[in-house]
Amino acid sequence: MNKSAFLVLLFFFVPFITYSQDCHCLNNFEYLVRKITENYPGFEDKVNSRTVVQYQYYTDSLRRLAAYATAERCPSVLRSWLGFFKDKHLILRLSGGVGEQAYVRSVFAAAPAMAIDIGAVRRRFAGVGKGGIGLEGIWLSADSAFEVALLRNAERRYQAVVLKADSVFWMPGQIKFEMLSTGHNSYQVMYRNRDHEEEMSGVVAEEESAVLRFAGTEWRKLLAGGNNRRAADPADDAVIAFKILNPLTTYLRLNSFSIVYKSVIDSLIRQHLPDITSRPNLIVDLRNNRGGYSIAFESLLPIIYTGEIRAPRAKVLATRDNTALFEELVADPRIPAKNKEVLGPLLVSMKAHPDTYVITEEEIFQSDTVYSYPARVALLINERSVSAAEDLIMRARQSKKVKVFGRNSAGSFDYFNLVGPRTMPCKHYIYYCPTSKGMWVPEHPIDNIGLPPDIPISEVTDWVSYINTYFQHQKSWRN
Repeated sequence: MNKSAFLVLLFFFVPFITYSQDCHCLNNFEYLVRKITENYPGFEDKVNSRTVVQYQYYTDSLRRLAAYATAERCPSVLRSWLGFFKDKHLILRLSGGVGEQAYVRSVFAAAPAMAIDIGAVRRRFAGVGKGGIGLEGIWLSADSAFEVALLRNAERRYQAVVLKADSVFWMPGQIKFEMLSTGHNSYQVMYRNRDHEEEMSGVVAEEESAVLRFAGTEWRKLLAGGNNRRAADPADDAVIAFKILNPLTTYLRLNSFSIVYKSVIDSLIRQHLPDITSRPNLIVDLRNNRGGYSIAFESLLPIIYTGEIRAPRAKVLATRDNTALFEELVADPRIPAKNKEVLGPLLVSMKAHPDTYVITEEEIFQSDTVYSYPARVALLINERSVSAAEDLIMRARQSKKVKVFGRNSAGSFDYFNLVGPRTMPCKHYIYYCPTSKGMWVPEHPIDNIGLPPDIPISEVTDWVSYINTYFQHQKSWRN
């Protein structure tokens, strides 16, 4: 049973609310500096005797920029300041809500773009044979939010020009990503997210399969006649999916621990529990899992259980703002009642000890049942396994059944529990700030390092096939 069930709350998004109209950049800059200084549990660790001079110089430099920054330039100034802390959980977002579209378009009006005749591009790739082979062609994102034309503009470089998007954050003609060949079927990708922030990623392009996966996204090529090449198995496109790979092995993909997927995960595991517990091997795929809530993976713990599983403990900074966020959380109807019962005492403690750290109760998972099967559980991770996924890695490693395969996780779990969005003076912006830090900080940091796998896997390997082969040849599993 759970002795407690403190929530690890990470990427949590709620509808936007009313904001004040003050959008002068300097005012918002000063507000952000003050709020992060007061509420961020990593501030005292990262602004210390060794770094305070650098921090002050950096802050003063950006303050001068903010004094003259236009509304379009201001978001980049604010993000630059947050960048000092090197924490993926310190996030500034454009709201993009009702009435905000014109402002968002103005912010990204100067984004990299290409003059393009969309009709001509569609005609070019409409012919038989034009859409099936090679990288050039029309590609659709897995969620169908983007349609891009991937065009070669040099011998080794391709640009993905937007044909269709939301026409708010992204407009036709803007360049969503660029690919540079680094070898046979291998490319380096510069990808731009919703807010046009850039990140680099490697990708192995299997041109015949007409699928590209990088930076936590998936793209499928549009074939001649407008038919999208879909996966042979519909589960291959799902965020949460289960498959029986062979008579000995089952596979569970968990690409998100968002609260909206908790019921999906619970239902899927409940439905397929007989399949999972009648086979010796289980692969749990956490690649590209962008985090969410620890309660989303609760139903997996009984399957991997071999003894007590202790959750990572946290220190919650009980400022007025942080406490208010937890109060809102308790009122959220999506949070199960059993978890709210734990949050109640935490709130009482936060209110009784303002502006101090409150240590969360110890959370220990225990069960009267230890399943014989699966006897071997492979957790598959990569550099985009974030936050709540890293929480699961830390818990799962306590099981004698589990080995971790892949590459280092994202390294975004020292400071966590975002709980919810925070408003700014300007209605165009919201920001996220952790409320808690792990008990291991700062002595044993995870941020920007990641959790290492037990068994590393190279960039070019078919990872699932690799693990299947490992299952076949590895006689001894437990350490």
